[in-house]
Amino acid sequence: MESYCSPLPTADPGMTEPLVAGSEAVMTFIPHRPPFVLVDTLYVCTDDEAVASFTIPEAGHVLVQDGLFQEPGLLEHQAQVSALQAGYQARQYQLPPQMGYVAGFRHITIHGLPRSGEVVTTTVHTLTRLGSLTALRAETRSEARLLASCEFTVVLEPA
Repeated sequence: MESYCSPLPTADPGMTEPLVAGSEAVMTFIPHRPPFVLVDTLYVCTDDEAVASFTIPEAGHVLVQDGLFQEPGLLEHQAQVSALQAGYQARQYQLPPQMGYVAGFRHITIHGLPRSGEVVTTTVHTLTRLGSLTALRAETRSEARLLASCEFTVVLEPA
């Protein structure tokens, strides 16, 4: 897949072209490195919402067992969508990205696991911001099938 980054316009939720595509391009916005880069395309990025996808790796990846992407991978993928949102927003506003950490997950529901080769798409909505804390809600789907949902809190290091 070709890697590229589009200019940094304000995201239009109706856009069909990705804002960022390819794991190499994604890695310019997040601190994660292989084999734990679990997002490869960013479609929507606003202050309150991000939509990104990931193609599930083939067997042999540490998070794929018996051809299925495991629960911890789904949760990490959701967290990385929020990291990509933060990194993209920081660049858009010409700010250095802040390091963030997941402080905790809650209301986790896993409905199913995607198979190797499937593309999962996650939507992350910001619920609230309070200082360095951000509460988010995430839903991950494969086509119309809901795979996972949760809420999580991210703590940002001081800039």
